[in-house]
Amino acid sequence: MNASLLRLMPLVVFGIATANAQQLTTTEDVNVRRGPSTRSAVITTLVGGTDVTLLRKRSGFDRVQTSDGTIGWIYGRYLTGAAAPSGDTPPSVVTPPSVVTPPTTPSSGTVSVAAGTYHACDIMGKISPNAPNVSALQQLNLQKNRATDPADADIDPTFTLANLLQPKPDDNRFDATKGGVIEGIVVDAKVGGVETVNCKATDPVYRDTHIEVAQQSSAAATARVIVEVTPRWRDAMSKTGADWTTPGLKALCGHHVRFRGWVMFDAEHRAQAKNTAPTNANDWRATVWELHPVTSFEVLDPQASGAACLTP
Repeated sequence: MNASLLRLMPLVVFGIATANAQQLTTTEDVNVRRGPSTRSAVITTLVGGTDVTLLRKRSGFDRVQTSDGTIGWIYGRYLTGAAAPSGDTPPSVVTPPSVVTPPTTPSSGTVSVAAGTYHACDIMGKISPNAPNVSALQQLNLQKNRATDPADADIDPTFTLANLLQPKPDDNRFDATKGGVIEGIVVDAKVGGVETVNCKATDPVYRDTHIEVAQQSSAAATARVIVEVTPRWRDAMSKTGADWTTPGLKALCGHHVRFRGWVMFDAEHRAQAKNTAPTNANDWRATVWELHPVTSFEVLDPQASGAACLTP
C-alpha cells in the first residue's frame, strides 16, 4: 500500500474502560490523535462537550476512550474533569480561564531555533513562481523565519505600543532590521492563516500563533498591534519544556505581557490596517508593523485574573 495513503488512514483501537475510570469532558472541538504529540495522525475529531474516559497521561496529553470504544490522545488543556483512576498518573488541576498559568521563556542561550529547512519547509517558504512580487515575498518570509534573539543593541527604543498606535503614515516609521519590545494587554491569541511562509501548512502546530496586544482589554480591533509566534520558535521552546502552542498561549489573554522579538512590516496586510487603509471599514488592526517572530516574553502580572480570549 502506498505509504502516503497509509498515513492518512484513521487508526481506530477499541478497548474496555474500567467502571471506576475518570470521566472527562472536552471543552471545545478537539482532535483525537494516534500518539501524545501534535505531530501524530488525527484519528477523529470530537465536538466540545463530549464525554470521554481517561486511561493515562503523558507529556501533557491524555489517553482517552470515547463512548464508541475509540482510543486515542487529546491535548490535556482541552479536557476538564476530576481525580484520576487508581494506578494512573494523577491529572493536573484544570485551571479556570480567569487564572493564568503563563507559558514560560527559557533562559537566554538555551534555545536552538531551526534556521534552515524545518518540517520539510524551506526558510523562504513555498511561493508560486506565478505569484506577483516573488522576490519581495521571499524577503518577507526570510524576516518572519529569523532564528536568533535580537541583542540588546538591536532593540529600537522607539518601537513601542504607544508609537505603533499613532495614526500616521506607516511605511518608513521603523527599521525592519531592528528588534523591538511591545508591552500591553493581550486581547486575543489564535491560529494564524495558511501562509506561504509555512509552506501552506494546515495543521495549527505548523502555523503561526497570532496574538493581539492593546493598551486595554476593551480596545477595538483597529487599536491593537499584532505579535506572532512562529512554528520554528514554538518547536524550539517545546524542547526546553515551554508550551508555546496556541492553546498554551491563550493563557496570556487578559494579562499584561512584555513581548520581545524582531520588527517587521507585513506588507501583505496593507489593505487591512488603519494606518495604511484608513477608509476601509473592515480594517482589523492598527498597523502592519508587528513583532514577528516573538523570541521571548514576560508576564508582568502572573497573579492577576486574566480574561477569555476573543477567539475560543
